[in-house]
Amino acid sequence: MSLVSKYRLQFLITWLAMDASLRAALSPRQVPAVVGLLAQARAMQQALHPWLVAVLTRRERLAWTLHPPHLPDGLAAHVQDALKLELFDPRELRRWPTPWLGYLLEAELARLVWLLEAPTVLMARPGWERWEAARWALATCLARISQLARALAQWRSSPPCAGLNAALEATWQRLTVDNWQEVA
Repeated sequence: MSLVSKYRLQFLITWLAMDASLRAALSPRQVPAVVGLLAQARAMQQALHPWLVAVLTRRERLAWTLHPPHLPDGLAAHVQDALKLELFDPRELRRWPTPWLGYLLEAELARLVWLLEAPTVLMARPGWERWEAARWALATCLARISQLARALAQWRSSPPCAGLNAALEATWQRLTVDNWQEVA
């Protein structure tokens, strides 16, 4: 796992575990819609932690992490868009079909990985410290993953984690398996 992703993940874990008043004092700029879902974001981070560590470690071994000089074109724009993301509207989530929810869940899991890997210099949000922008983007992404996993579980007649597990497997394949090698 790269140092950037390792420390960003560790600081996120610590920040999410803080008492709300301490977190507010430490990070005065907040994303109001996400504040109410930080407990869900923390629970999702805890559930995803082993998978995240495995994905980030594998990507580092494959030299696929997002660090200079290997930054893909347009990464800065994607990071900027991610820093402004908002939560899903629950009414919309109820209307979307299962395949859409699964696709969006995979996309959010991939976004979480590249937000953890992205160079700090790209984490710029006007008036915010870069670490604040990064933490809130990660917390928002985790809350969105939680929203999608819950919505997917409501649509499926299978166990609640089945949709999330399928998305984790598909995202693992996308982010860690070399297209030129046979999938084991």
